[in-house]
Amino acid sequence: MIAIIITILNIYAGLFILRALLSYFPNIHRFYFVQLLYLITEPFLKRIRKILPNTGTFDLSVLAAILIIQILKGIINFLF
Repeated sequence: MIAIIITILNIYAGLFILRALLSYFPNIHRFYFVQLLYLITEPFLKRIRKILPNTGTFDLSVLAAILIIQILKGIINFLF
């Protein structure tokens, strides 16, 4: 069961990385896959953006999300 949770967290972290990479392509938001990716990742990032200070055009929320996922994985591995 723990392996499944760790795998899900790894996939979610991968989605954040993919989202960050796709942000370099300005016209890619038209594709259904990218819209689905934003639909999956935006709720978590929106909460992080409320906590982080505004840095202008550079968005640190993806980096913070990956860091939070890594910390969660470490806690899960430590406890189980």
